[in-house]
Amino acid sequence: MEKGIVYSNRVLLGNWYEATKLEEHKLNKFLEEMKNGDLLLARFRTMTKNLNQPTILTQSTGGISFGARVTLLAPYVSATDPPINDKKGLLLGGRISSNEIDYFQDLVNGCSVVGFTGLEPANRNTFVISSSDYCNREGEILKYNQEFLLTLASSLNKKPLFIRYDPNPIPGLCGLYPLYLSEHAVSNTRWRILPIQGPDLTRFEQVGQPVQVNSDIVINHCSTNVNLGLNIGSWAMDFHGKPLFIRYDPNPIPGLCGLYPLYLSEHAVSNTRWRILPIQGPDLTRFEQVGQPVQVNSDIVINHCSTNVNLGLNIGSWAMDFHGKVCTPPDENLFRCIWERVTK
Repeated sequence: MEKGIVYSNRVLLGNWYEATKLEEHKLNKFLEEMKNGDLLLARFRTMTKNLNQPTILTQSTGGISFGARVTLLAPYVSATDPPINDKKGLLLGGRISSNEIDYFQDLVNGCSVVGFTGLEPANRNTFVISSSDYCNREGEILKYNQEFLLTLASSLNKKPLFIRYDPNPIPGLCGLYPLYLSEHAVSNTRWRILPIQGPDLTRFEQVGQPVQVNSDIVINHCSTNVNLGLNIGSWAMDFHGKPLFIRYDPNPIPGLCGLYPLYLSEHAVSNTRWRILPIQGPDLTRFEQVGQPVQVNSDIVINHCSTNVNLGLNIGSWAMDFHGKVCTPPDENLFRCIWERVTK
């Protein structure tokens, strides 16, 4: 007799019953996490509510005083990558990464401080100028070269968090960057404001003068004599992950993409570059329209820069998707822009 699958007294549940119980366990776990707010979507909503809650800055027309609520704006730094002339300005604020959101949804000790493109005052980018010598200087005018602390405004009602800079960050104490929030008011959290060097007025002549609002300043780190700034050549990915670009490869590499030569890629290489060509008119050629602004709600041709192939769909090729039929991108020989108006 041929020996097949046998069961012993150690087998308690059959595979079919175990699979049913496993699915039931997953469903119950999901419902419990949803009830307790432990789902990633719920954590993201809580984090967004905490960090993006609007704040009111201190209104003043004269000098900056201790206790004032301020934001730190880098007005001449490009807010895009690559840079665009008319989009400048980054606000300094605290950041929670995708690895940290599972543990906390509000700024805590060790959170990185980075530059944000959003210029609206919020909990993540509003700071209070505090005294660094343990004296109550509330209301006193801040002067050039006077030391102070930058305290996160939303942390005043609990344990205060200060902007700290460590040239050699200690692993485990902070994240990837040397600028972060710290709950310890040590020497590395002390800052001072230096005046801008003028053509007829040196910095030494301005030391001790009141710091005026809405004026260009230099924020200097007292311990290392390093100025506070942003590296415009270093952009990091936020909570939403890496950006994906539309890429076209005439000869797709197996394993790099799917069945079709048009796919999403996280690498901004030459095959992800596109350009818009105007429609050939009866009285106006394409060359005459080059350099003109692209108007909304107008017929255009999207052209691939590397291969000079137009973006289009093969209306004779349909595939089955999860939700039904979808029109697939054609191969190199059939790459046509089906919305292009052909004129004779």
